[in-house]
Order: sequence, then C-alpha cells, then structure tokens
Amino acid sequence: MTNTSGVKLEDVRIGQGKTLALACGESVEVKIPVETRVRRGKHDIRVFAEGRAADGVVYRCEKLFTIGIGSVENDGLMRLMWHANANPEDVAELGFTAFSQSYVGYTNPTNAPSVRKVAEELLDRSLLSGISFVQRIGKVQFPGGKDPETFAMRDCFGRTRRHGTVGKVRPDPAHPELLELARKISVTNATLFGHHPALAAVLPYSELRDGTLPAFNGMNLRYEKETGRPMPKQAYNKWMMEPQFVRNRFPDGVVPEDDPILHYYRWFWSGGDGWPSFVSNAAEAYVRTGVHEGFFTIWDPGVRCPPRWGSGGSVDLLGQWVYPNPEPMAVAGVGEGLLAMAEGRPGQKTGLMTQIVCYRVQVAPTNEVVDPMPVWTKSKKVNVMVPISPDMLQEAVWSMIAKPVAGISFFEWDALDPRNDLPTPGLRERMSYLMNDVVAPLGPTLKRLGRARSQVAVLDSFTSCVMGCPARWGWSAPSVTFAQRARLDPRVVYEETILRDGLDDVKVLYAPECGYLPVDIVNRIRDFQSKGGILVADTNLVMALKADIVVPDVSFDRPPDSDSAADVETNESALAVRGGHHELTQRLKRHMTKNAEALREKLAKDYVPPADSSSPEIVVFGRRAGRTNYLFALNDKRTFGDWFGQWGRVMDKGLPMEGWVSQDDPNTDVVGVYELSRSGEVAFSHVNGVVRVPVSFETNDGRLFAFLSQKIARIDVSVPKSVRRGQTFEVLVSVLDAAGVPVSALLPVEVRLVAADGRTMDGGWRCAEDGRCRVVMIADVDVEPQKCRLVVRDRASGLSGDTEIQLQ
Repeated sequence: MTNTSGVKLEDVRIGQGKTLALACGESVEVKIPVETRVRRGKHDIRVFAEGRAADGVVYRCEKLFTIGIGSVENDGLMRLMWHANANPEDVAELGFTAFSQSYVGYTNPTNAPSVRKVAEELLDRSLLSGISFVQRIGKVQFPGGKDPETFAMRDCFGRTRRHGTVGKVRPDPAHPELLELARKISVTNATLFGHHPALAAVLPYSELRDGTLPAFNGMNLRYEKETGRPMPKQAYNKWMMEPQFVRNRFPDGVVPEDDPILHYYRWFWSGGDGWPSFVSNAAEAYVRTGVHEGFFTIWDPGVRCPPRWGSGGSVDLLGQWVYPNPEPMAVAGVGEGLLAMAEGRPGQKTGLMTQIVCYRVQVAPTNEVVDPMPVWTKSKKVNVMVPISPDMLQEAVWSMIAKPVAGISFFEWDALDPRNDLPTPGLRERMSYLMNDVVAPLGPTLKRLGRARSQVAVLDSFTSCVMGCPARWGWSAPSVTFAQRARLDPRVVYEETILRDGLDDVKVLYAPECGYLPVDIVNRIRDFQSKGGILVADTNLVMALKADIVVPDVSFDRPPDSDSAADVETNESALAVRGGHHELTQRLKRHMTKNAEALREKLAKDYVPPADSSSPEIVVFGRRAGRTNYLFALNDKRTFGDWFGQWGRVMDKGLPMEGWVSQDDPNTDVVGVYELSRSGEVAFSHVNGVVRVPVSFETNDGRLFAFLSQKIARIDVSVPKSVRRGQTFEVLVSVLDAAGVPVSALLPVEVRLVAADGRTMDGGWRCAEDGRCRVVMIADVDVEPQKCRLVVRDRASGLSGDTEIQLQ
C-alpha cells in the first residue's frame, strides 16, 4: 500500500493487520492471511485500509481481489505431458498430473527476469487446474550467440580429433566458467519460481550426451591429471569406429583390464565427458537456493549412452523416452536398461516416456501411396511425424507401468489436441481412459510395489558397446524383448553390476552381442558356469567363453543416430528392405516368438520361471510386496490396421487373445486372485504348485493380478459421526477377510469426502498397506452445516460403501 492521501496517517490498519504510521508517499507491504479451507476455484476477497490524519479525518480505501484455491495430487505415479503448449485445464482433463512447456522461465543470461509474471500466471493456473508444472531449462545457450567460437571464454572449448585431424569445436562442460554459468541460471529460476507449490520439478537441460565427443584443450588435460595417463590417440570418437583395428588388437575378444583404450572410455563414460557433473551442478544449485518440500530434479535421456553408471549425475529421477514402433513392448525393455543405470546411484528413481508420435518415413513414407489413404495424411503437420495408433499407445502404457518407475510421461501434445490440424481418431479418448481409469486408480499402489530380483539377467556390455559391437543406445532393447517374450521377465545387468554384486543370485545369464569382454567379467562368467549357472548367448560371444545355449541374433531395425529428420531418412535408406514390407514385418515377429519358445524348451529341465503364460504373445512381468505376488499380463498379438499398417512397416492394431497366466505357489498359500485393473475376483486353479488364471483380451490391453493368501470379505470404515468444518479429521479404511483380519497386501482404495451437492471436497485414490489406509481429510468451511458422505471403494474386490457425516 502507498499513502497517497497527501498527509501523514496514524493508526493505519490494512485488513486485519497491526496499526502503524505512514508518511505521505510512503509505501508498506503487509501480509494478510487468507482462508484457504474453502472449495477449490476462484474466490473474491475485499481488502480495506484506513488511517487517521492529525486533524482527525479518517481516510479509507477498499479493493477487490480474486484469489485462486487449488491443490495438486501428491501421491501415485506422476503422469506428465511434455511440451504441452496448451491450457493447463485441457491437460488436466485428460488425466495428467503434470505438464511442461517449452522453456518457461529464465533460460540464459540474455533473458530478463521479466518472464516472472508470465511464468507465475501459468503456475497459478496449473494449481487451480489440479496439476503440477515441470520446468525445462533449455539447451546450454552461450553468450554471444549459438556459435561457441564467438563466446568470449574460448578456453571453455576444445576441438575434437578425427583420424588425427582437428575437428569441430566442443564445449568442455567441466570447465569452471561453464559450471558457473549453469549455476547462475538455476539460481535465478529457483529464486523466481522455486517457492511456488505448482512447480513440481526441473529438467536442467536434456540430450547433452547425444553429441558428446572426446575433445582436446581441457578434457585431455583432465584425463591426464586425474589418471596420470596420456589420452590414447585412437580415442577420437565416443566409441571405437574401426572394426579391423579392434579385431587385430583383441583377436579373441578378451580385453585386458588395464588396456589404455578401455581405461579411457571407462573414464569418459563414467563422467569424464563432463556432462553428468554439469547436470548435477545445475540441479543441486536449484535445490540449494531454496525450493518447497517434494520438489525434485530430472534428467533425460538417461540411457542414450553406453551401459556405464553415472549418466544424469545426482538428479533425483532419471528418465528415458522410447518410440513404440515397431514394437510397443520395447518400452519395457528400455525400462530395464534404465533401472540398471539407476542402480549405480542408490535411491535414484526412474521414469519412462512414450513418444505418441513417430517418424513418418519409418512407418508411412510419403513416396508410397496406399489405398485407402488414412484421414491423417490430409493434415499439413504429418510430413515428418505421425501419431501412433490407440492400440500401440495402450500397450506402451501397460509396458511402462509394469516396471517399478516413479512416473510416466508422453510427447507430443499436438497428437491429442482436437483444435490442431492433426486428426487423431480415438487416440485422445484412449489416452483419457488410460490415465483416468487405469493409471490414476492404480498409481498409489504401483508407487509402493517392489519386485523380486529376477534370476534371469541380460548382460548389457559396456566393453562390447564401445568396441563397436551392435548397441541400442536407449532407442530399443530387442534382446530384452526377446527374453520377455520367452516369459523370463529378465533384468539388465551391467559389467559394473557383476563386479559389485556377483552372479550368485542369477541362474540364467543371457549375453547378447558380447563380442568383447574384459578379463574380470570373463572370469566371473566362467565361475558362474562352474557353479551350475546357464550362459545363453548368440554367435557373437567372445571366443574365451562357450555358451550353454546358443540363440540366434536378435534385432529390430537399426535406430536413427538422433531425433533429427535427416538422420531418420538416412537410416531408412540404409535399411535396404528385402521383399514386401508386410511379409518382412510378420516374418521378423514370427522369428522372434519361435526362437523365444525354443529357448524356453532348452531351459525347461534346468529353469522354469516363477511366472508364466500360455503364449509368447502374452507377456508377463512380476511385482511383489512382502510375501504377496502381483503379475502384469500384456497382450502383444497384433496385425496391420488402418492407422499406418497399410504401409506394412508396423503392426498397429491389436487382436483378441485368450490363454492363461500362472504364478508359482509351492505352499498353496493363494486362496484368492483379484484383477486390480478392472476390479473383481477371478477364477483360478492350482496345478502342481502353480496358480493358473485364464485371461481374455480384446486388443493390446493389460491386466494386473494380485495373488492373495486371504479372501477379501468386507471393508470397514472408521470415521467420526460429525466433524467441524475447516478442521482435519482421520479416516481409517480397512480391507478385511471373513475373520475380520486386515488383508496383508497393497491394495488400491478410493476415499472421497462428498458434499451434499455431489462435489468432492477432499480425497481420491490411495493405497491400503497391509489392508489399512489412514487418510487425513478436511471439510470446506464454506459449505452449509449439513450432512455429507464419505465414499469408499476397494478396487480389488469392487466392494464399496457410503457413510454419512454431519458437518458442524
């Protein structure tokens, strides 16, 4: 408030604030408490100020303000829409809990803090819509323009070397001046927006390691200083590029532990390239400056690099995006690699993203005409990118939530926005169903579900990767998908994992494309086999090892080198497709499923997985909480649909499928099986210590089963008969068996406090842990003192009930 009365005022009161004196023209800022225990939405409040002049005249002013009351979901899996340049209300309607937009905030030293007003308005609207905002700091923008040659701090850059010649200029992200630049950007953003409750997280830069290369001027000096070794002259790229040189150097594929080339690449990909510490520095500066409780930091793509711990540095959540073509289930395979990367930093969480668009040149090339041409081809926006089909989206979502991740994400919003020139029949509706009816109810339970440590491991070899063997670099994971189709539910292990943890808890080790391995790993695998472990490998296995079971090479089409359209088109022209596309696509899948079945037959006498199914097209993933087993079942049976299946590159339409899934139960503990994804007890049978459950799918859908040692008989709710408006009270929901004992499991329950007019005042989906769920709730103060209802529903059994509460 500013005193514009022209006189000095005494006993000034602003709202309910304390009295003070205010000279003519003097300004003062007073905090006025605002009632927030009211219904969500916009409310008008009137603020007054008055003061008395020396002659006794009272001066008074009033002003009407509009405030917003909102809240964001703080439990369950984060459901994030990346780069949704849309109204937060529209994003929330589809069931997302968070979204981001392109570089909202202070992104480089040339940006003025005037962005604060625009950003805070967006954050306010997000809060009112019930969703959070994730800020993305753009790629490093150096002062003086995009060209680093014009950057004043030239010693922050080094030149790459290619075949002994000087190459491009590259930044050294470990240089103190660049670290300070990133720190300042983070501090400025945290100062401007870090207090806002709608700001959930920050992604400090992205895709930094995609273009990383060994550089000279700074990086080589750091290597020599840290290791006492000279940088090997052959290390001019981020992995070895001359196969003949590698074969001559390591003819049997065994790489000495102290080999200077291996030593350098281990250093480079463990953080020597500088980007992990650069990202850590930016993320930690944000947090140190001061942000609200629950705020977290993200970095992606976390596994667009060789399998070596350290990618993403110290961020709280490591992410990865995956294109679900040509195999939607590939999302789950890449997810296993991401989990393996996070194992190197205890406590680091993971998140998976599905690209709901794909490159048109890969699925529906413009130079090939089909009849009929689908409606989306009339759009002006699909020359480069095409939305995926609803069935592919559905299978990808189930593949993501089957993994123990903290959140799931999607890109691109245009494919879902009906106002854009990108017709996507059915895709928006399918997304809404998946987010609101599947992930939202299951989210709090999925967040708490762990999993048993699989006895089947897929070795993702760093040494083979950097020595030039085929590697996926986070684009896909065909070997993991192959093992998943064999219903082996594998986990990925790195060479570092084996050196740290050993192989005592592994029964089957699958080593695909492992043409080069270090001595220590070879010795560990030999020891593993001597103790009865089974080594599965393709024909590329290092000569020093002999596989117990040999399987064919497994691959999808080679991924592009980057997301740029030029790289994608170059990749497509290099594929040199043999014969008709439809037949080739079908043959590739038949080949994989046939070989998956053959592997199961060869393993049968030595290893049977704890979870199984009747077909390689019904894929199973196990999870666990305490002694309770949970099982995801996904239908991967597909054919060519009318989305872009006419081109024959991708089978984009799900088919019906019937069969069974099973779970080990050697002690016959299971007395009830419940389908959490749709509610209800399901039929099952006991066969030789195994619980078998029949399944039926209409399309590429998923199921989540809980195998309980107690049948759910009823739900019990403990709640006060009357509560005072505006005061918190506790609700205890118990999921009980027939004897009144809480069911020992994690179960999704819905608890909502509903006003007389049908509006939800508080509550949502929660997780009953060991059969009990305690929820602290509050009734709005701006409702009439009448009866309201507490609505409770158990998702597993479908049991529900209402309890009346009198508001005072």
